[in-house]
Amino acid sequence: MVAPYALAVDKVMCSEVCPCDPGESGENKEKWQSIDVQTLKKYSRVIDDASLSATEAADYKKQGFNAPIVPFVWKSSGGFTKYQDCYEKELKPNQSKYPSLSSFLTDSKNYDFLVGLETTIPNCSGVCDLPLFYVTKSISEGPPTAECIAGTISFFSNGLTTDSNLFITAGLVALGAFMQIFGLCTKRAKDADDEDQKIN
Repeated sequence: MVAPYALAVDKVMCSEVCPCDPGESGENKEKWQSIDVQTLKKYSRVIDDASLSATEAADYKKQGFNAPIVPFVWKSSGGFTKYQDCYEKELKPNQSKYPSLSSFLTDSKNYDFLVGLETTIPNCSGVCDLPLFYVTKSISEGPPTAECIAGTISFFSNGLTTDSNLFITAGLVALGAFMQIFGLCTKRAKDADDEDQKIN
């Protein structure tokens, strides 16, 4: 899910597709423009059009948010503060306008999974890699501080006793064993059906 997330969220939020609301006094814009250039480059983003090289500007003019480097776009009237709002109001209803996002937009399980993680595990976003934007939280909070795998581990390990860790580990081992046995039994039943067909 890393590549679809990077394209569908990190390169779309605060772009011409989902322009961001700068805030009443410009506080959102100021917060995001204070992020160091090298950090933004890791996400293929820059703070504004003026930060693009001539080649990057030409690519951006031709390809929009699909360009290798995308500047932040701010819009006082009609700008978004959360990716979730843009997804529900612009991206999902107008999927045909965004073919490069089709794998993310057509399978709502990806989106629902990310929303579920962010609403269940405090202060996390994304899976495996730390993303630039939250899906459900306002840009006024700044970039995420933890990806959700690490957030999940931290969430479950905080306040648990040694005994509860032991029971959780035992439960996971039992679940894994059940899944292995189920897989073996299912395969054998299928093999038995194949043998019955060969005999008949």
